[in-house]
Amino acid sequence: MRQDITDAFWDTDEEAAWQRLMELVTDSDYKAVVHDAIKSADKENITELWWQKCMMMIPIVDRHHMIPFHDRWVQRQFKEEQYTKQMTERLSARVDNQPP
Repeated sequence: MRQDITDAFWDTDEEAAWQRLMELVTDSDYKAVVHDAIKSADKENITELWWQKCMMMIPIVDRHHMIPFHDRWVQRQFKEEQYTKQMTERLSARVDNQPP
């Protein structure tokens, strides 16, 4: 898969998980609910937003090449332990960079 397509997925998913984290946090202990935020983010909405970004990034003639990656690849990302670990690290780093 093209790297820009993969990057757009990660960026979209991180933003959705971040928004979910902000909804879940009731005190200053962000890291306690990072995993819950990742798991509870709306996966269908993430996929739809990512697909829209891809449509803007890729010329019409290239769009048919994306179809094999659309469903199985995305669903695998959401299920893999390695993926969850990487997203946890990304969100934790973002928490660390938040102003007090």
